[in-house]
Amino acid sequence: MTFVYYCSKCKKTFERRNVPAALRDSQQCECGRVLKRVFTPTRNIYVPINMRAGSEHAPVTPTDDIQKRTWEERGAQPVASRWV
Repeated sequence: MTFVYYCSKCKKTFERRNVPAALRDSQQCECGRVLKRVFTPTRNIYVPINMRAGSEHAPVTPTDDIQKRTWEERGAQPVASRWV
């Protein structure tokens, strides 16, 4: 995985590959300053339509008995007109 970092002192951007998780937020610049990790969104993020904010396609109640049993097995409970 490639991470992008920015040095506020040098005004340079760096790419670092295969950085161990414990060291991702403590990378240092050549000048000695700690680098800030930059979020770089990918172009292929897919969010299913029923999970999008404000989606009217998201089911709020089970549509049949099988789905109702599945939701209950997973701990979902009816609250007013929605299941949470």
